[in-house]
Amino acid sequence: MDEQDLILLNDGSPSRLNPTGVNSHIDLTAVNARIASASAWATVHDTIGSDHLPQQVTLHNYIAQGPDAQCS
Repeated sequence: MDEQDLILLNDGSPSRLNPTGVNSHIDLTAVNARIASASAWATVHDTIGSDHLPQQVTLHNYIAQGPDAQCS
């Protein structure tokens, strides 16, 4: 992650619901450090039948800059 300049967005909320009651944080969301401060992460509490909670990432007010600018 350091070599690719990635930042984890997870906030410590569990992302997998175990039937035994021991939830885990197995699903991770990483973004490039350039957009990390403009990103918001949350789990969605509608599992749609899965034992994993969907993760929602929102990008706020980010404007890519430079000749080869892109959101990645």
